[in-house]
Amino acid sequence: MPLPNQVNIGTKSHPRFEQLTFGDGVALSIQGSRTHYSTPRENLEYLDDFEEVEIAVFKDSRWAVPVEFLKLFEPGGCPVAPYVPKATAEEMVERAKAGTLEVSIVAEIVGD
Repeated sequence: MPLPNQVNIGTKSHPRFEQLTFGDGVALSIQGSRTHYSTPRENLEYLDDFEEVEIAVFKDSRWAVPVEFLKLFEPGGCPVAPYVPKATAEEMVERAKAGTLEVSIVAEIVGD
């Protein structure tokens, strides 16, 4: 199943795609642009046009990592998974939709 057909809602210099929020408090921020860890590293209009994307996961507005996909996330610092293959991102979205994406809280979000 393709990634959600999201259109870039950011600006030309700061592109971004809307965060996906699910019923159990899990949210996925799936991004791609010239400033994100994605392939291609270009500003594209649709999220599904990327081969690899950058993913951040949140649970009840706190940083989290999905247990099954832990190896994708860089240790220390901001828990962001760089260059995630589209098929893996699609699987994460499907699991989150189904409520079966088990996550572990790793940090509180400070400020906005």
